[in-house]
Amino acid sequence: MERGDDPLATGLFADAHFALRSFDTASRLYAQWFDGNSRLDAARVLRQYITPLIQQDFGEGHRQVRRASMRAAEASRLSEPEARKAGLREAFQMDPLCGDAWTNYAPLVAEENPEQCANEWVAAVSLAGHLDVRHHIQALALLSRDSSETAAVLRLAVLRLTLDRYGERFFEELQRQDPGASIGGSASYLQYLRNTVDAARQVFPDAEQEPVPRADGT
Repeated sequence: MERGDDPLATGLFADAHFALRSFDTASRLYAQWFDGNSRLDAARVLRQYITPLIQQDFGEGHRQVRRASMRAAEASRLSEPEARKAGLREAFQMDPLCGDAWTNYAPLVAEENPEQCANEWVAAVSLAGHLDVRHHIQALALLSRDSSETAAVLRLAVLRLTLDRYGERFFEELQRQDPGASIGGSASYLQYLRNTVDAARQVFPDAEQEPVPRADGT
Protein backbone atom coordinates (compact mmCIF):
# COMPACT_ATOMS: atom_id res chain seq x y z
CA MET A 1 0.00 0.00 0.00
CA GLU A 2 1.45 3.33 -1.03
CA ARG A 3 -1.27 5.83 -0.34
CA GLY A 4 -4.89 6.42 0.50
CA ASP A 5 -7.24 9.35 0.25
CA ASP A 6 -5.56 11.09 3.20
CA PRO A 7 -3.04 13.70 1.98
CA LEU A 8 -1.05 13.34 5.20
CA ALA A 9 -0.68 9.60 4.67
CA THR A 10 0.35 10.19 1.06
CA GLY A 11 2.95 12.71 2.19
CA LEU A 12 4.34 10.31 4.78
CA PHE A 13 4.59 7.55 2.18
CA ALA A 14 6.42 9.99 -0.10
CA ASP A 15 8.83 10.88 2.71
CA ALA A 16 9.52 7.21 3.37
CA HIS A 17 10.37 6.52 -0.28
CA PHE A 18 12.50 9.68 -0.37
CA ALA A 19 14.46 8.51 2.67
CA LEU A 20 14.95 5.10 1.06
CA ARG A 21 16.29 6.65 -2.18
CA SER A 22 13.28 5.44 -4.12
CA PHE A 23 12.97 8.76 -5.88
CA ASP A 24 10.68 7.81 -8.77
CA THR A 25 7.95 6.63 -6.39
CA ALA A 26 8.60 9.55 -4.06
CA SER A 27 8.14 12.05 -6.92
CA ARG A 28 4.83 10.51 -7.90
CA LEU A 29 3.55 10.49 -4.33
CA TYR A 30 4.73 14.05 -3.67
CA ALA A 31 2.82 15.19 -6.78
CA GLN A 32 -0.32 13.44 -5.52
CA TRP A 33 0.16 15.01 -2.10
CA PHE A 34 0.61 18.48 -3.58
CA ASP A 35 -2.37 18.40 -5.96
CA GLY A 36 -5.48 19.65 -4.24
CA ASN A 37 -3.86 19.80 -0.80
CA SER A 38 -5.01 22.90 1.06
CA ARG A 39 -2.54 22.50 3.96
CA LEU A 40 0.92 22.34 2.48
CA ASP A 41 4.08 21.78 4.46
CA ALA A 42 7.15 23.83 3.58
CA ALA A 43 9.76 21.12 4.19
CA ARG A 44 7.83 18.60 2.09
CA VAL A 45 7.43 21.07 -0.79
CA LEU A 46 11.21 21.48 -0.89
CA ARG A 47 11.68 17.71 -0.93
CA GLN A 48 9.15 17.47 -3.75
CA TYR A 49 11.16 19.99 -5.75
CA ILE A 50 14.62 18.48 -5.25
CA THR A 51 13.63 14.82 -5.66
CA PRO A 52 13.76 14.69 -9.51
CA LEU A 53 16.93 16.79 -9.51
CA ILE A 54 18.91 14.46 -7.28
CA GLN A 55 17.44 11.43 -9.01
CA GLN A 56 18.71 12.73 -12.34
CA ASP A 57 22.19 13.44 -10.99
CA PHE A 58 22.73 10.52 -8.62
CA GLY A 59 20.07 7.89 -9.27
CA GLU A 60 18.23 5.51 -7.01
CA GLY A 61 19.42 2.50 -5.03
CA HIS A 62 21.05 1.62 -1.75
CA ARG A 63 22.07 4.49 0.55
CA GLN A 64 25.49 4.15 2.13
CA VAL A 65 24.93 6.74 4.81
CA ARG A 66 28.03 6.22 6.95
CA ARG A 67 30.43 5.88 4.03
CA ALA A 68 28.99 9.00 2.41
CA SER A 69 29.37 11.03 5.59
CA MET A 70 32.98 9.89 5.98
CA ARG A 71 33.77 10.68 2.34
CA ALA A 72 32.16 14.11 2.66
CA ALA A 73 34.28 14.85 5.73
CA GLU A 74 37.44 13.79 3.89
CA ALA A 75 36.56 15.83 0.83
CA SER A 76 35.75 18.95 2.83
CA ARG A 77 39.33 19.02 4.13
CA LEU A 78 40.88 19.06 0.65
CA SER A 79 42.43 22.41 -0.26
CA GLU A 80 41.96 22.22 -4.04
CA PRO A 81 38.37 23.17 -5.00
CA GLU A 82 38.05 20.71 -7.90
CA ALA A 83 39.31 17.82 -5.81
CA ARG A 84 36.96 18.85 -3.01
CA LYS A 85 34.02 19.01 -5.40
CA ALA A 86 34.87 15.62 -6.93
CA GLY A 87 35.10 14.07 -3.48
CA LEU A 88 31.74 15.48 -2.47
CA ARG A 89 30.14 14.12 -5.62
CA GLU A 90 31.56 10.72 -4.70
CA ALA A 91 29.76 11.08 -1.39
CA PHE A 92 26.53 11.88 -3.25
CA GLN A 93 26.89 8.71 -5.30
CA MET A 94 26.86 6.81 -2.01
CA ASP A 95 24.08 8.89 -0.48
CA PRO A 96 22.57 11.86 -2.36
CA LEU A 97 20.79 12.94 0.83
CA CYS A 98 24.04 13.44 2.74
CA GLY A 99 23.69 16.72 4.61
CA ASP A 100 27.42 16.97 5.33
CA ALA A 101 28.08 16.83 1.60
CA TRP A 102 25.43 19.40 0.67
CA THR A 103 26.60 21.91 3.26
CA ASN A 104 30.03 21.93 1.58
CA TYR A 105 28.96 21.37 -2.03
CA ALA A 106 26.54 24.28 -2.48
CA PRO A 107 29.16 26.96 -1.64
CA LEU A 108 31.57 25.39 -4.15
CA VAL A 109 28.99 25.52 -6.94
CA ALA A 110 28.13 29.09 -5.93
CA GLU A 111 31.77 30.14 -6.30
CA GLU A 112 31.85 28.79 -9.86
CA ASN A 113 28.48 30.14 -10.98
CA PRO A 114 26.93 32.45 -8.39
CA GLU A 115 23.84 33.27 -10.45
CA GLN A 116 22.95 29.70 -11.45
CA CYS A 117 23.10 27.74 -8.20
CA ALA A 118 19.60 28.15 -6.76
CA ASN A 119 18.88 24.42 -6.99
CA GLU A 120 21.99 23.57 -4.98
CA TRP A 121 21.08 26.08 -2.27
CA VAL A 122 17.49 24.79 -2.11
CA ALA A 123 18.86 21.26 -1.70
CA ALA A 124 21.21 22.52 1.02
CA VAL A 125 18.29 24.15 2.83
CA SER A 126 16.23 20.97 2.58
CA LEU A 127 18.94 18.50 3.58
CA ALA A 128 21.39 20.57 5.62
CA GLY A 129 19.60 23.81 6.51
CA HIS A 130 19.68 22.92 10.18
CA LEU A 131 23.48 23.05 10.00
CA ASP A 132 23.88 26.63 8.81
CA VAL A 133 21.49 29.58 8.51
CA ARG A 134 23.58 30.85 5.60
CA HIS A 135 22.09 28.15 3.37
CA HIS A 136 18.71 29.81 3.85
CA ILE A 137 20.12 33.27 3.22
CA GLN A 138 21.73 32.31 -0.06
CA ALA A 139 18.70 30.37 -1.30
CA LEU A 140 16.36 33.26 -0.58
CA ALA A 141 18.66 35.79 -2.25
CA LEU A 142 18.68 33.81 -5.51
CA LEU A 143 14.99 32.92 -5.44
CA SER A 144 14.14 36.59 -4.89
CA ARG A 145 15.73 37.42 -8.25
CA ASP A 146 13.56 34.87 -10.07
CA SER A 147 10.06 36.02 -11.09
CA SER A 148 8.74 32.55 -11.95
CA GLU A 149 5.81 30.96 -10.12
CA THR A 150 7.97 28.04 -9.03
CA ALA A 151 10.52 30.39 -7.47
CA ALA A 152 7.73 32.24 -5.65
CA VAL A 153 6.47 29.02 -4.04
CA LEU A 154 9.99 27.90 -3.15
CA ARG A 155 10.77 31.33 -1.72
CA LEU A 156 7.80 31.15 0.64
CA ALA A 157 8.64 27.57 1.58
CA VAL A 158 12.28 28.42 2.35
CA LEU A 159 11.24 31.49 4.35
CA ARG A 160 8.72 29.49 6.39
CA LEU A 161 11.28 26.80 7.15
CA THR A 162 13.81 29.49 8.00
CA LEU A 163 11.48 31.08 10.52
CA ASP A 164 10.76 27.72 12.11
CA ARG A 165 14.44 26.87 12.44
CA TYR A 166 16.03 30.21 13.28
CA GLY A 167 13.39 32.82 14.11
CA GLU A 168 14.75 36.34 14.63
CA ARG A 169 18.31 35.07 14.44
CA PHE A 170 17.81 34.75 10.68
CA PHE A 171 17.14 38.48 10.26
CA GLU A 172 20.12 39.34 12.46
CA GLU A 173 22.40 37.16 10.35
CA LEU A 174 20.84 38.57 7.19
CA GLN A 175 21.79 42.10 8.21
CA ARG A 176 25.31 40.98 9.03
CA GLN A 177 25.89 39.23 5.71
CA ASP A 178 24.24 41.95 3.59
CA PRO A 179 23.03 39.80 0.66
CA GLY A 180 20.54 42.47 -0.37
CA ALA A 181 23.12 44.77 -1.89
CA SER A 182 22.23 43.55 -5.38
CA ILE A 183 18.47 43.37 -4.77
CA GLY A 184 17.51 46.99 -4.34
CA GLY A 185 19.61 47.62 -1.26
CA SER A 186 19.93 45.92 2.10
CA ALA A 187 17.22 47.84 3.93
CA SER A 188 14.60 47.32 1.24
CA TYR A 189 15.44 43.61 0.87
CA LEU A 190 15.20 43.05 4.61
CA GLN A 191 11.85 44.85 4.71
CA TYR A 192 10.65 42.83 1.73
CA LEU A 193 11.37 39.57 3.56
CA ARG A 194 9.71 40.81 6.76
CA ASN A 195 6.65 41.79 4.73
CA THR A 196 6.59 38.30 3.24
CA VAL A 197 6.48 36.49 6.59
CA ASP A 198 2.68 36.54 6.87
CA ALA A 199 2.29 35.19 3.34
CA ALA A 200 4.72 32.35 4.09
CA ARG A 201 2.76 31.40 7.19
CA GLN A 202 -0.56 31.54 5.35
CA VAL A 203 0.60 29.40 2.43
CA PHE A 204 2.35 26.94 4.75
CA PRO A 205 0.27 26.83 7.94
CA ASP A 206 1.87 23.60 9.18
CA ALA A 207 5.47 23.16 10.23
CA GLU A 208 7.15 19.79 10.43
CA GLN A 209 8.50 19.08 13.88
CA GLU A 210 10.59 16.01 13.03
CA PRO A 211 13.06 15.37 10.19
CA VAL A 212 12.45 12.65 7.63
CA PRO A 213 13.72 9.32 9.02
CA ARG A 214 17.13 8.47 7.62
CA ALA A 215 17.70 5.07 6.08
CA ASP A 216 20.89 3.54 7.47
CA GLY A 217 21.93 1.94 4.22
CA THR A 218 21.77 -1.61 5.60
